[in-house]
Amino acid sequence: MDNMEKLIKLIVEENVSALQLMEDELGLFHDEVLDLIRRAVAEGKVRGMLSEDERRFWKAEVKLSDAPVIPREEKEPDFLNYDARPGKIIAVMGLLILIAGGLILNFAADTTEQDFGTVIIFLGVTVLLIGSYVVSRRDTPD
Repeated sequence: MDNMEKLIKLIVEENVSALQLMEDELGLFHDEVLDLIRRAVAEGKVRGMLSEDERRFWKAEVKLSDAPVIPREEKEPDFLNYDARPGKIIAVMGLLILIAGGLILNFAADTTEQDFGTVIIFLGVTVLLIGSYVVSRRDTPD
């Protein structure tokens, strides 16, 4: 059996696509395997094409399975059904409280009002962080 027949057997029967494996199996250099493949394609013994980097040969014939195609319903994974609206609402409320505290602090006339504005800002930050935490509690798949 000559190298051309061995190459065709590797490609057609054994489904080898990597030229490195073909080189090792045939004991040839890369350029020699490329020449053999190009000759086999030109003669019509093999149908396919080389990859751009010339490291693989892709057959044109694709074997389709005889198994019947079973239509199935695409169901979203459970972790994607997480409702993030409550967390978003809590976070927006925290942001509004934060803005209100900033306005109070900005227009405060004395230290008591400034202290009250500071407490409101910290309360807003806390509510904002709680809302962000609720949004982030989506369980990921194991």
